[in-house]
Amino acid sequence: MKNKRFLLVVLILICGLTNSLLAQDIVVNYRCGQPEDEINKIKPQFIIVNNGSASLALSGLSLHYYMTREGYVDPKLSVDYAAVGNGNVIGTFYDEYLEISFASGSVEPGKDSGEIQLRIEKVSNGYYVQTDDYSFDPSFTSFAPHNKVTCYRNGTLIWGVEPPPPPAPTQPPTPGNDWLHAEGGRICDSNGNMVRLTGINWFGFETNPKGLGGLHAMNWKDGFDLITSRGFNLVRLPVCLQIVRGWMSGKDPLVEFVSGELNPDIDGISSLTLLDKVVEHCKTVGIKIMLDMHALSTNVRTPLWFGDGYSLADLKAGWQWLADRYNNDDTIVAMDIYNEPHGQSWVDIPGTAKWDGSSDANNFRKAAEEIAQSILSRNPNLLIMVEGIECYPVEGASYGSSDKYQYLCNWWGGNLRGVRDYPVNIGSFQNKIVYSPHDYGPDIYVQPWFTGSFTLNSLYTECWQPNWFYIVEANIAPILIGEWGGKLGGDNQRWMEYLAQFISQEDLNHTFWALNPDSGDTGGILREGWNGVDESKYNIVRQSLWKNGSGKFIGLDHEVNLGIGDTGTNVAVYYGGSVPTPAPTSAPTTLPTSVPTSAPTNPSQVLLGDVNDDEMIDIIDALLTAQYYVGLNPANFDITAGDVNCSGSVDIIDALLISQYYVGLITDFC
Repeated sequence: MKNKRFLLVVLILICGLTNSLLAQDIVVNYRCGQPEDEINKIKPQFIIVNNGSASLALSGLSLHYYMTREGYVDPKLSVDYAAVGNGNVIGTFYDEYLEISFASGSVEPGKDSGEIQLRIEKVSNGYYVQTDDYSFDPSFTSFAPHNKVTCYRNGTLIWGVEPPPPPAPTQPPTPGNDWLHAEGGRICDSNGNMVRLTGINWFGFETNPKGLGGLHAMNWKDGFDLITSRGFNLVRLPVCLQIVRGWMSGKDPLVEFVSGELNPDIDGISSLTLLDKVVEHCKTVGIKIMLDMHALSTNVRTPLWFGDGYSLADLKAGWQWLADRYNNDDTIVAMDIYNEPHGQSWVDIPGTAKWDGSSDANNFRKAAEEIAQSILSRNPNLLIMVEGIECYPVEGASYGSSDKYQYLCNWWGGNLRGVRDYPVNIGSFQNKIVYSPHDYGPDIYVQPWFTGSFTLNSLYTECWQPNWFYIVEANIAPILIGEWGGKLGGDNQRWMEYLAQFISQEDLNHTFWALNPDSGDTGGILREGWNGVDESKYNIVRQSLWKNGSGKFIGLDHEVNLGIGDTGTNVAVYYGGSVPTPAPTSAPTTLPTSVPTSAPTNPSQVLLGDVNDDEMIDIIDALLTAQYYVGLNPANFDITAGDVNCSGSVDIIDALLISQYYVGLITDFC
């Protein structure tokens, strides 16, 4: 008997809901034309229904489709079809929504506008993640009323429920609490907690663009959003001494190859001004920066850190100038003092890099000590990255031999065998030293350890352990692999998979080479043309990134989470701290109301109508109230919240009132 009574009540509620919708003069029906998530096209579709008694002029109407911009460049809007005429549909993008208005047209009483099919395309790099869009609902596979698309007549809301206002933008954190140091073979934060620097290279400042690469094809802020959303907590930015010395003397060249359409805020910007903007933006998305002196000049790679018209003193002065400029800013946490010292010592002994205890000009260990001390004298908080060289003498031999078999060689910058006998020594600053080898696969050169059927264990034994990993094993200092990466396929992919696995299992630090797809011999994380992520390559790299137990990527900031979405957290939260919780970005699921209102509450702050305590008032609450009324006693039913007319009991009137609130006929209870 109770079930029959309940079905009768449900019929009453359905009739009430139908009548309520018909009572709305204007109803907006919605259909989701693109239900997939992580897509570069969004396809919302609408029909405007006129239930009123007078003709409806479209020129006074506007619809708001609420979506997250997920980028800094206006998307491209296309009208695929509009029964009212494609040319009558006008789209304007705002920070939180797309506004659709109409140049002309009308809808007669009892009629509708016909279908309006839109296509929103991302112009810059990346995808739309629709699941956090207020108006998106993939369950609308056919047209139906949707209160999360709002409609306005001459600026007054006549259909739908607006989302709550977005949280106020957070201020960048106060610099000074994110500095890092070494403890044995690990990098730690200022609280002594171990951290991992798992980053990526974005080159361009050191070459002809004189700024970030790829600005002809993507928005620069979108690039950092992509990097952080994919879990990279550090970006290694190569620069060159020629550009830095220009900055020092006031000669700040313009950044080249910038699309004014994609990057209107930096069109015509100078190189140093862009770097300053990058530093400021990185604060807001929780990513840290390592500067890398990649070369002496924009067009020449030299084996030594002096030459081509530049001296060691010039290099030290350049680093000191950078350290001074960003002295109090813990967004820049590390400096890689010189990229890939190299040279085959048996060919040109004085013209190639070596590592020993001498005071020779080409001894990189000695130069590293001088450069490190000059930087730390200006900012003692920075980490100093010291790369290796190419060749080191076998036991019993020494530099000076012209016999190549007297040397053990590795990649440029990848040979740190000399640290065992001649570690970098900078006294009281010793806990700022991190050794930074580079490692590549057989696509670059078929090194001896790639012959035959190599394995992870053989790579460890023949290359990684003797060249640099022993430094971690012996607790001498931390390691950060400054460059590794390459193209997929065959042995090169196998090497990359092994190194990613090794980085993960040993909790190593690294910066992958590179974001840029136009690195000729390696490619990048992005596909050719800067058009989206190479997911196969990224999935290899992903295992090497620092994540918590639930898979969120961990940033190195103590206040700001890594990235703008929900994929990242920060080191303070990871180790048990907390950050302020932002205001919710989604609204309670309630159906249309003619004016935006907050949900009604009674004096004891119970949310009237929310009988299942899910913080929203919807048709489920009306049905549960009906169940309670007929004696079915639904679980966890909140009787106080169900008595919406404050009569002292819960009955069919309460269920009907909740359904009326749900469709917007009333805006308050009691």
